[in-house]
Amino acid sequence: MKNFKNLGALILILVFIPTVLLAQTRVETNTQVNLEDNIVDTLERVIEPVVEPVRGVIEMNEEEANNREKEESDENEVLIRKATAVESVRTVSESLNEIEEESKIVESEVRAEIKNSIDRSILDIRSQTDIEAYELQRVVDDKRNEIYKDINTTIKTKNLTDSNSVRELETRVQSAVSDIERSLEDRSGIDVDVSENARRITTTLVRYEEKIEEKKALINEREGELLEQDTDSDGISDYDEKFIYNTNPESAFTVEGELTDAEKIRSGINPTSEDNEPINYQDPREDKETFISKIHKLERVELIRDEVTSENRLNLRGTALPNSFVTVYIFSTPTIVTVKTDARGEWSYTLDKELENGEHEVYVATVDNSGRLIARSESIAITQTAEAAALGTFGIGETNPAQNDFVQDNFILIILAILLAAIILTLILSGGKKKGVKDFMDENKV
Repeated sequence: MKNFKNLGALILILVFIPTVLLAQTRVETNTQVNLEDNIVDTLERVIEPVVEPVRGVIEMNEEEANNREKEESDENEVLIRKATAVESVRTVSESLNEIEEESKIVESEVRAEIKNSIDRSILDIRSQTDIEAYELQRVVDDKRNEIYKDINTTIKTKNLTDSNSVRELETRVQSAVSDIERSLEDRSGIDVDVSENARRITTTLVRYEEKIEEKKALINEREGELLEQDTDSDGISDYDEKFIYNTNPESAFTVEGELTDAEKIRSGINPTSEDNEPINYQDPREDKETFISKIHKLERVELIRDEVTSENRLNLRGTALPNSFVTVYIFSTPTIVTVKTDARGEWSYTLDKELENGEHEVYVATVDNSGRLIARSESIAITQTAEAAALGTFGIGETNPAQNDFVQDNFILIILAILLAAIILTLILSGGKKKGVKDFMDENKV
């Protein structure tokens, strides 16, 4: 019995001690956890006021860095787009200018060959007959003038890059030359041979075709063929949409609103702006870097009488890229207008109000949607008076149009007046000398 009690006490001890130890361990663990939690809470209360501003600065710096990176990326994209546009406009402009210059040479050469063929044929006939030259000229006058007109119309009014029209012109010219040959033969009964002149005409026109094809290839490399396309029919060529204005060639409304992209451009509004932001035009007078284009030109100015207001309005005519918008600057009175060119690159604009008389400075330019210059002309001087307007500055390579007309209309009278004045002056001087000699002799008589 006593042993049984001792065994029970032992079991009780073995169970109680671990239980107490386990309970104590749990208390200590809980106390430690609570202590750690208190330390963390205290640290957070102390550090948070310091950390929070730092965290804000870090986040702000990251946002600023991201914004700055985006701005730099956007700016680089704009610069790349502008550089691409400038290079394209330069290539297209220079190619079109070379075609235009060649067209002038070709017209002159073809006309000269036609004249030479007629003149030589008439000389041959005159050497064998007594038919007067003027009678022979009269036989071919109509056909000759018809050819001249055809050459002028084809070369100066057709699309510059249309080589097919030149081939068709070649056929018509050869046919017309043959008609002239037959007409002279029928009138004189003498055989006429203009084959050599016809060959030179063909050579000249073929050379022109080759020049057109060569330059057309360069133009197409820079996507210049887009100048003839307007996918969304909004009045802006796909070329201008892509390279100049950064607008959507698939939609007339790059940004939703009441005005189309073309209407905004004509009104001086940035077509990519959601707020109808006005275009901030770069001043060409302060520009030293922009490509100077030879096809951006002012070729003619004249005053047009407004029948309603009886005011004289200045009309300007010139050239730029075909099917494209061109911006015309007029200083000293600051006037900026935007006008569309035709398929030949020709434009015309009449100011809606009178321009003050005097000397003015004009620039013709292509500008992008933000107003930056892509290509421009040199400074062009014009002078306006109450009666007329003319290119140039009076007294510097140009004369007053009114004075010019007076001189031309009264040229013979002016010459006669000068001759009469010279005769009178000679007689006066001659009479004065004789009187002086006579007086001298009288005074020295002995």
